Amino acid sequence: MTDTDHAARGDHQPTAVLLQHIEALRGALAHAVRLLSHSAGREAADHPDHAERLMTTAVHLTDLIARTAPAGPAAPSR
Repeated sequence: MTDTDHAARGDHQPTAVLLQHIEALRGALAHAVRLLSHSAGREAADHPDHAERLMTTAVHLTDLIARTAPAGPAAPSR
């Protein structure tokens, strides 16, 4: 049964599956951020321009992860 079939029946299963997929993508992006940050640190001394590009990408991905966070209780303020 396709997502369209589920939606036509009023079944909310596709939403749950979609949320699981989004969470998996967010996890993969978080892993990529860690790898980019680590690589930037290693490159900083010898290739500062390359390190800066890596960190810019890591920041962009971090912002993307934050924008796709599921709605829920507000995070505690620091």
